[in-house]
Amino acid sequence: MVRIPQTAEQERPAEWLEALQDDGGYEWLLGDSGSLAVAAHRLARATCRTRPLPNSLPTVRELEAAARCLGDACGVAVPSTRCLLQSCESSNLVVIEPIERTPYPRRAAYGVDAGAVVRL
Repeated sequence: MVRIPQTAEQERPAEWLEALQDDGGYEWLLGDSGSLAVAAHRLARATCRTRPLPNSLPTVRELEAAARCLGDACGVAVPSTRCLLQSCESSNLVVIEPIERTPYPRRAAYGVDAGAVVRL
């Protein structure tokens, strides 16, 4: 892997991602991170920062995609999404998760009854 400055991951993510694609870059990232979840988070975060609307918080889907990419490149099994999220949480890494909607009771139609009389 071509060596680039340590700060490139944050300051120049596109260059950092390009350097990772060199021979052995993903293996280096996995070893440097200490776990697949942390490496996937770093990869997903850098990818998010290269988009037209940069963001440094990856979503669950982006984390999963980065983990699969690393798993394929390094020949390691990719754990479940739940395990990835737990590992990120234990490393204090934030991941955007979908909002779970709770069911709410159905209410009457929201229309106005034209025949109703309002008394004050």
